[in-house]
Amino acid sequence: MAATQAFLVDFRATRFGMNAEVTENLVGMTKDLNYITKDKSPNLNAGLTGTTYSDATPRYAFVIPVKKNADWWNLTDEQRLKEMETHTLPTLANLVNVKRKP
Repeated sequence: MAATQAFLVDFRATRFGMNAEVTENLVGMTKDLNYITKDKSPNLNAGLTGTTYSDATPRYAFVIPVKKNADWWNLTDEQRLKEMETHTLPTLANLVNVKRKP
């Protein structure tokens, strides 16, 4: 919790943070990828892991929580992979500016 509070203090001191309204705090952890792996999606995985930052490593990361419902879980693994690829491919060009898990 102390790390979250320190982050919020630092963030609110930035020009962007002064104008942002904090509506929710999330504390979580990351895990290995489920869908975009070397074996399941080699081309997309290469695009995600091969991207380097255009400048210094960004200081902040923004998380968009996504809730999956029964429709998602009723898809086959192949259908879920296709959905992930469809939504992720267009974002590759922006990864140079997005802080990512190392």
